Amino acid sequence: MKKEIQIFLTAIMFFTRIPCPKWVDHRPEFLQKSAKYFSLVGIIVGSIGALIYYAFSFIFSTEISLLLSIVTTIYATGTFHEDGFADMCDAFGGGWTKEKILLIMKDSRLGTYGVSGLILILAVKFSALRETPIHLIPLTIIAGHSVSRFIATTLIYTHPYVRDTDDSKAKPAAKNITLSMVIVSALFGLAPLLSF
Repeated sequence: MKKEIQIFLTAIMFFTRIPCPKWVDHRPEFLQKSAKYFSLVGIIVGSIGALIYYAFSFIFSTEISLLLSIVTTIYATGTFHEDGFADMCDAFGGGWTKEKILLIMKDSRLGTYGVSGLILILAVKFSALRETPIHLIPLTIIAGHSVSRFIATTLIYTHPYVRDTDDSKAKPAAKNITLSMVIVSALFGLAPLLSF
């Protein structure tokens, strides 16, 4: 049981800024097994965002409450997903070969494609949530976070890791995912949809 808790906390540590006990680290064997909990991490992050939205909706407008919710989930994940999306935009906007694309994705600087992509994707996220019926917004926030991480798990399962080198921090999480891990991720990932 302690090992399973450590695997879960490894997923929390890898994908969020939520404090974990000092005995939890990024050991590759735990990081690789943590993929089954990616969707559960999504539920946790989404619940934080939903709670912030709900609490502030008593004080502010729907628009401000949504913005505060989005800011909170971005902070809770340490901009992990936004950084990856911006890197992808820069790489596919400015790279013409596989090598150049991978080089740009590894670059920590943010380019015009990345900035444009971030502005647009956050605008789409805000607009989509704004168009959601008010009583469904909290559940939609939670479901969005859990389902997106489930989809990421299925992509990791069905596609090979693109980088051949072993120097990537994320590579252990993208290796040797089993079907049973995907099924566990699916249970957590799709569970919030049952609440609709």
